[in-house]
Amino acid sequence: MRHAMRWYTQMSRRVWLRESLEFLRARRLKWRPTVRELWGAPQDAEEQSMTATRPERRVATRKAA
Repeated sequence: MRHAMRWYTQMSRRVWLRESLEFLRARRLKWRPTVRELWGAPQDAEEQSMTATRPERRVATRKAA
């Protein structure tokens, strides 16, 4: 377990350092894509995420005896 924790810590240090350097290097670029260029056009008209796809189930109730 100790070996696995040490490996994970070392790997995360490497990843953190690499991500930090990439961020600093990217800031020097003159051309940066806009959100629209990066993700594409919005797809609002194509999806209706809040609509029910199936009817709601009815819950059976017990009748009092």
